Amino acid sequence: MNKLLVICGPTATGKTQLALQIVQDYKADLVSADSRQVYRGMDIATGRDTPGNFKFLPAGRQGQISNIKLNQKPVGYFTDGKTRLWGLDLVDPGEEFSVTDFVRFAVPVIKTIWSEDKLPIVVGGTGLYIRALRGELPDIFIPQNSELRKELEKKELSELQTELRRIDPGKFQSMNNSDVNNRRRLVRAIEIADAKKYHNASREELFKVNADLLRIGLTAPIATLTQRISERVETRIKQGVVAEVTKLIKSGYSWNLPSMSALGIRQWQPYFEKSVSLKAVRNKWIQDEVSYVKRQLTWFRKELGIVWFDVSRPDYKEQAMEMVKKWYTKS
Repeated sequence: MNKLLVICGPTATGKTQLALQIVQDYKADLVSADSRQVYRGMDIATGRDTPGNFKFLPAGRQGQISNIKLNQKPVGYFTDGKTRLWGLDLVDPGEEFSVTDFVRFAVPVIKTIWSEDKLPIVVGGTGLYIRALRGELPDIFIPQNSELRKELEKKELSELQTELRRIDPGKFQSMNNSDVNNRRRLVRAIEIADAKKYHNASREELFKVNADLLRIGLTAPIATLTQRISERVETRIKQGVVAEVTKLIKSGYSWNLPSMSALGIRQWQPYFEKSVSLKAVRNKWIQDEVSYVKRQLTWFRKELGIVWFDVSRPDYKEQAMEMVKKWYTKS
């Protein structure tokens, strides 16, 4: 059976760095599973840490050996000449990108990597993307219903809540406070509940990954992660995140776009509206990143089968790489 390595965990645990160390010992390619880093022009804000020797190879460029497409458009990848890094710069900030898009992109990439007798390593902190690769989210293949959405857009938030409670009380009860107050998520939940009686599951099978799977999780005490996040935010401010966000705004991207609600972006809106100071943005950014880390930890703790390594321990890399070696060489 083909092998698939996943390196997951919360922000600021060094997932990409570990993956890049692992690829030194194997023929392997990386697939990013980060919902923020799919957008072009947000490198600093989203904390992309692609090594400087990795250069982007656009689709169609000489040397581009893949015909992978996303929404009928060929996509490129980053490479150092040996290893490819997929899943970055997939769409413009004005375009939508969903977990369905991720699966439809990532599964063909993984199968391409296998066809080249290489090891795919999925790296990222977006737990929903990683779960979807295992075929555990069949609802993502239910298409949008434009007519239903037009009707739902006319409703108040409270009416959407009432409607979902009526047609799928179990789903409503499972949603957290943020979800039940999010119009977009309520609309999608209603759409899924409405469509299930007509849904054909055959297409789901095309986008399932069946593999000998090893999931490595990186973690650390929250105090350690908070310190790392503070340092990362300071670094991004020095690297020019203000100029990056300014360019996005001047390019016509509005604050209400899903991409502009990403961590590292949305915190800047009041600053550009001249209602808060740079220090206030910095503090809010750190606070929101730490809150996000706590949510990530809660999510991943519910995922069974992840082997965890504490990155605050000096020997964690050696231990993780030894586990990968034993798993990879096992027939």
